[in-house]
Amino acid sequence: MDKDLIGKKSKEHRKSKSGAKVNKKKKKNAEQQAGAAKNAKNNPKAFGVAKIGRAKRTIQRNIDKAHQKEYVPQVNRVEDTPPPTCVVVMGPPGSGKSTLIRSLVKRYTRHNIGEIKGPVTVVAGKDKRITFFECPNDLNAMVDLAKIADLVLLMVDASFGFEMETFEFLNILQVAGFPKVMGILTHLDKFKNNKSLRTTKKRLKSRFWTEIYQGAKLFYFSGIVSNKYPKGEINNMVLYIARMKYRPLTWRNSHPYLLVDRFEDVTHPDAIQQNALVDRKITLYGYLRGTHLKPGMKIHVAGAGDFFMHSVTSLPDPCPLPSKTSEKRHLSDKDIMLYAPMSDVGNITFDKDAVYINLGQVNHSKRDQLHIEDDEDDQVVTGKGSEGTEMVQKLQAIDRDLGIDERLKGATLSLFKNTAAIRADELESDEEDDEEDGENDDDDEDDDEEEEEEEEDDDEDGSSRARKSNPLEQIERDATGRVRRRAIFNMDNDEEHDEVMEDNSDDDDDDDDEDDDDDDEEDEQADASQMRWKDNLIERAAKNFLEREENDVNLMELVYGAPGKLHVADADEPVEEDDDDGEFFTLKSKKAAKQKNSATDVNSLDCSRFHIERRDMKAWDLPDLLESLRNKFVTGNWEKKQSADGEGDDSDVDGSFEDLETGEVHVGKDDDAGDDSGDEDEEGESPEAMRKRLGDEKAKKRAELDAQDEDKEEVDEEMTEIMVEAKKLQETQALRNAEEFGKEGENTRLQLEGFRNGLYVRIEIHDVPAEFVTGALPTLPILVGGLLPHEHALGLMRLRIKKHRWHRKILKTNDPLVFSIGWRRFQSLPLFSIEDTNERHRYLKYTPEHMHCGATIYAPICPPNTGVIAFQNMSNSVDGFRVSATGVVLELDHTFHVMKKLKLIGHPTKIHKNTAFIRGMFNSELEVAKFEGASLRTVSGVRGQVKKAQRGEKGDFRATFEDKILKSDIVFCRTWVPVEPKLLYNPVTSLLQSNWRAMKTMRELRAANKLPIPVNPDSVYKPIVRQKKVFNPLKVPAKLQAQLPFASKPKQDKKRAEQSYAVKRAVVLEPEERKKYTLLQQVNTLRRDKQTIRQQKNAARTEESKKRKAREEKQFEAVHRAEKKAKYRAEGKEAAYRASKA
Repeated sequence: MDKDLIGKKSKEHRKSKSGAKVNKKKKKNAEQQAGAAKNAKNNPKAFGVAKIGRAKRTIQRNIDKAHQKEYVPQVNRVEDTPPPTCVVVMGPPGSGKSTLIRSLVKRYTRHNIGEIKGPVTVVAGKDKRITFFECPNDLNAMVDLAKIADLVLLMVDASFGFEMETFEFLNILQVAGFPKVMGILTHLDKFKNNKSLRTTKKRLKSRFWTEIYQGAKLFYFSGIVSNKYPKGEINNMVLYIARMKYRPLTWRNSHPYLLVDRFEDVTHPDAIQQNALVDRKITLYGYLRGTHLKPGMKIHVAGAGDFFMHSVTSLPDPCPLPSKTSEKRHLSDKDIMLYAPMSDVGNITFDKDAVYINLGQVNHSKRDQLHIEDDEDDQVVTGKGSEGTEMVQKLQAIDRDLGIDERLKGATLSLFKNTAAIRADELESDEEDDEEDGENDDDDEDDDEEEEEEEEDDDEDGSSRARKSNPLEQIERDATGRVRRRAIFNMDNDEEHDEVMEDNSDDDDDDDDEDDDDDDEEDEQADASQMRWKDNLIERAAKNFLEREENDVNLMELVYGAPGKLHVADADEPVEEDDDDGEFFTLKSKKAAKQKNSATDVNSLDCSRFHIERRDMKAWDLPDLLESLRNKFVTGNWEKKQSADGEGDDSDVDGSFEDLETGEVHVGKDDDAGDDSGDEDEEGESPEAMRKRLGDEKAKKRAELDAQDEDKEEVDEEMTEIMVEAKKLQETQALRNAEEFGKEGENTRLQLEGFRNGLYVRIEIHDVPAEFVTGALPTLPILVGGLLPHEHALGLMRLRIKKHRWHRKILKTNDPLVFSIGWRRFQSLPLFSIEDTNERHRYLKYTPEHMHCGATIYAPICPPNTGVIAFQNMSNSVDGFRVSATGVVLELDHTFHVMKKLKLIGHPTKIHKNTAFIRGMFNSELEVAKFEGASLRTVSGVRGQVKKAQRGEKGDFRATFEDKILKSDIVFCRTWVPVEPKLLYNPVTSLLQSNWRAMKTMRELRAANKLPIPVNPDSVYKPIVRQKKVFNPLKVPAKLQAQLPFASKPKQDKKRAEQSYAVKRAVVLEPEERKKYTLLQQVNTLRRDKQTIRQQKNAARTEESKKRKAREEKQFEAVHRAEKKAKYRAEGKEAAYRASKA
C-alpha cells in the first residue's frame, strides 16, 4: 500500500461493481470466453496426442482388458430343490478333520456325532443343505472326491507345516476344475512364543497364497474346547460357507453323478450260503447331482467298474429342506436336520421294500419305566408310548432261546379288527399230517443243529454287548513317535457271561431229556387243536358283529386324513379289481350296518338309542364335507367364510339387513373390499401361507436391491439382453414342463425327462463282485458317475501331457502309468511323441524336461478338453511326490501315426569318381527297389541318392554323390517307421481289492528279481583312439627356390654334426666373481624363502576368508534362493506375457 509524504496510508481504490463501464467489461469478457470455447471445439490439434505409439498401446490394452472380462455363461442345471453342497474336508492324518466336522455338525444341528464315517448331510438353512465328507489318507479317495467337491476345507497342521499330501491334492484339484478352496491352520496352541506364531502364520499364508491365489481365505484355529473348536471361529467359518457361490464345472455340468450315502446287499441269502463269492445284487442310495439320469444309462462305480442299472427309483428325501417340507401334523414333529446313515445317525429309514428302525445305543427298555401286567401264563411288558414303541418292546420280549418253528407255532393272526386271533397250530393241513411221520425220523439231527445254532447266537449276543459298550481311551505312542488312541471295551462281565453260557448248556441237557415226553403229548393234542376253531362259532360271530357296530368313527382319519404310503413308483398305487373274490378282503363302509339299525327296519336291534334316518345323514366321504369338518379343529383354518348357499351363523355379519317398514334391502361391504381387507386376510391365513408370503416379499425386496446395485455398475447392455432372454426361455421351458407333466404324473416325467438333480434315488445293479460287499469300508467314498453313449467304447486318445516338475524321475515310453480321466481310473501304456513343424509326430523315448509332449494311450474315450492326471505308484508308502504328470485330452481317433527315426548305415565297396557301390544297408533287391531315389549322406556331409540295385548281390546298390567320397566314409540313410501303441487297459479296482497291485515297470521288475540291465554291445561308448597323422615333408625343387623371393624361401637350418664353440668352451670364475655369485645365490635364497612364507600366510588368510564367506552364504542362502526364484518367476511371467502378446 502506498504512503504519502507525511507517512500516512493512502486510500485504497475501490472498483465499481455496477455501471456502464462495468457492464461493458463483463460483455467483453463473455465474448472472449465464447470465442475461446468455439476455437477449442473447432481446433483439430486440441485433442491430439503427444506420442501416437503410447496412445495406441493404451487403447489396445483397454480393449484387451474388456475382452478378458467376456465369458460364455455356464448353464446352471440346478432344479427347484438343489442337491446338498458337497464339502470335502481334506488334510494329513492328525490335522483335525474329524474334530472340524463334529464342530460344524454341532453348530448346524445341535447334535453330537461320534465317529465320522461316510457322508454327513446337515441342513444349513432354509434352502441349503451341506454334505460333509472326511477325505481319508488314500490317493484313490483323493482323486474321487476331487471330482465331486464343491468346496474343499484344507486342513494344515501349523506346528508341522505343509505335507506332501496337501500339494498332491491341490494338483488333483487343478485337473478336476479347481473348486473353491479354504485353508485352515490348526494346532496353533502348541506355539508358546508369539513371535514364532506370527512368523509361522506369515510363512504358511504366503505359501498357501502361492499355491491357490493371492488373497485366498485362511482360517486360524487356536485350540480345542470339549473336543471341539471354539464357537466363535466355527461361526466365522459358517458365515463364509453360507456366502460362498459355486460356479458349475464343465464335466459335472454334462454328466449325472451321486455320492453314495449307503448301500444294501439284496442278494438272496440262499445264493450266498451256497457260494460266498457269488456275484451280488446291491442297491445304492444318494442325492443325484449334475444332469438328468436316464433309466437306461450305463454307470461307472469308481473303483469297481462299469455296470448297467437294473432299476432306478426316486425315494422320499431323508433330509428335506425346511422350505419344502409339508405342514406338520403334530406338535411333536421336528425337522430332520442331520442325515448320516454310515455314522449310525438317524431313527427310521424307509426303503423300497423294507423299513429300517435304528435304536441307537438303547438295547432294552428300562423296567422301572414300564407297566407290568401279570397274567396267568406269562408277563407282557408294555411301555408308555405309541403303537410303534409297544411293537418294539414286544419284539424285545421274544424268547431268543426258541427256534423259528416254536415261535411260529405260537403266532396268532387277526384277519379283521377286534376279532378272535387264529393260531398257527389250528391250520395244519392234511399234507403236513402225512409228512409228520417222515419228519419225526430227523428230529434228533434237527435238535443237534438247533443246539449249535443257539450256542452261536449266545456267542454273538456276548460279542454284540461288548461292541455296544462304551470304550475306554488309552494313549499310546508307536515306534514312529505318533500318538495313537486305543479303544478298549469294558469286559468286566466276562465271568457273568461264562456263567450264563454254562446255565444255557445245562438247560439244553434238560430239554433233551424232556423231548420224548413232549412228543407224546403233542400227538394227543394235535387232533383236539384242529377242531378248536369250530367251538361256539355262532356266539363268537354275533359278539364280534355287535363290537364292530359299537365302534365310533375314527376322528383321526377324518381330521388328519388317512395315512398314505410313501410314493416310490407306480407299483405302489392301488389297483382296482372287479373280481368278486377280492371283496372278501376289501374294507367296506358301514352304510349297510346303519341301514339295519335304522328305525324303519323291522329286523333292527331293539335299542333305546336314537337312530338317524339315512336321508338325514350327510355323505361324509365327500372331500368338500371333510374339508368343512377339518376347519372345525385346531389344525384347520378358522377364517370366517360364508357358505355356498348363503346360510350359516355368519351370514349377516357383513352388515346386510332388510328394513321391515319400507322393505328396502341394504347390502353391506364385502370382506375383500376396503382398506382393511388385507389385514383381515393376513389374520386368517395359515402359517404356511404366511411363511410363503413373507418369503416372497423378502425375495422381491432383495431383487430390487440387486437391481439397484446393478444399475450403479457398468453393465454391457448386449450381454444383459442375452442373459435376460436366456433366463426367460429357461423359465418358459420350466413352466411348459410343469404344465405338461402335471397331468401325467411324476412317474411319467421321470421316464421321459430322466431323474433330476436333487432327487434322492435308489439304484439297483446286478453282477457286482462279492469283494465289493465283503471288503467295503465306510470311510472310503463310493462315487457313481453316469456315462454318455460315446464313452462306452475303447479307443485311442491323444493327450497333451507334461511331467510334473516335482516328480523325481522322467517318464519312459511304454512304462505303465495310472491315469485318471473322467470318472475312471485305469492303467495304460503311454506312447510319447512331439509334433514337428511339418505336423509329423516324432517318437520320444523319454518325456522332455519342462515341456509338454504328446501321449497316445488306449482307454475308454472321453471328450476333448477333459483333464488328465497320471500316477506311477498309488501306494501310501512311496517316498516323494506321487503325481507324475498332468495334461488334457486333445483328440480321439481309431488310429494315430507316430513315426520313429531310423538310420540305415552302409559302407562303400567301389568308388568311381561321383559314383559308388554301397554294401550293408539293405538285405535284398526288393528293399533297394523300395528306397530308389532316397537321399543319402556321408559323415563328412557329402549328399547322394540311391540309384539301382546291383544284380546278383544281396542288398548292394549303386549311388551317386555330389563329390567323390572315400572308402573310409560311412554312408547313412534317414528313414521314418511307424510305431504302434500297445493296447492295454487295466482298470483300478480299489474298492474290490484293498491292496490293488498295478503292473510294474521294467526297473521295478529288475530290482525285484535282481536282474542286470541288458547291454547292447553296439550301444556301449568306446574310447576313441585316433592315429597321429604323419605328413610327408614338403620338398621344393632348388630351381624353384632360386626363383622365389627371400620371404618365401624355406628357412630350415640343417642339424649340425658338431657342437659350436659357444657350447664347447669352459667358463672359469675368478675368486672375486665367485664371491659375488655366491652372495647373489644367498640373497635369492632368502628372497625365495620369504616369498614362500608370504605365500603360505596368504593361502591361510584366503582359506579363512573362504570359510567366513561360506558361513555367510549358508546363513543367507534361503534369502538368496528366494530372491533368485522371484527374479526367475518374474522373468518367466514377463516372457509368457510377451509370448501371449506376440
